[in-house]
Amino acid sequence: MTRNRKKRVEPHEVLDVGKIKDPHGLKGEVYLLFFAKEWSWLKKGMSLQFYHPEESPKKILEYRIIRYRPYKSGIVALLDGVSDRNASEALKGALLQIPGSLLKAESEDDFYLNEVLDFSIFLENHGFIGKVIDFSSNGSQDLLVVETEKGVFEVPFVEAFTKKIDHDLKRIEMELPEGLIEF
Repeated sequence: MTRNRKKRVEPHEVLDVGKIKDPHGLKGEVYLLFFAKEWSWLKKGMSLQFYHPEESPKKILEYRIIRYRPYKSGIVALLDGVSDRNASEALKGALLQIPGSLLKAESEDDFYLNEVLDFSIFLENHGFIGKVIDFSSNGSQDLLVVETEKGVFEVPFVEAFTKKIDHDLKRIEMELPEGLIEF
């Protein structure tokens, strides 16, 4: 089964695609973690919009990217106007949002991970077990956070366990190892 975790998004949608994980160094650089570990849309000189999720109402912070380089699951970037460690420290935890028009799926098999939010999960021998309510990661793989009658469980979203994804029916059919979740 071929499946890339990209979402077909409408151009008018705004999506959270990453966050400022940490300051990097003393000259204002930040480590920007990308949730999908993909940033091919990013260009030097473009303006990026950030916000702190705990603030209400949401206040958009806009910064032009001066330079960047790959680092871990994202980039280390220097943002215009962020010139020292204190300024980069103040941005820690800010989420990066981009317009959906920047994300273009390459083929019918491509989709973005948040497309399967609210999908129903079915297991081969148990039928319906719950719905996808969120996502997580254990560092090496994406995890679906699934709400069942018995509680909330994290399920590895890997090709070996995923048998079929039906976007029309909003359904994922899986075969999971015994004991991974409670029934």
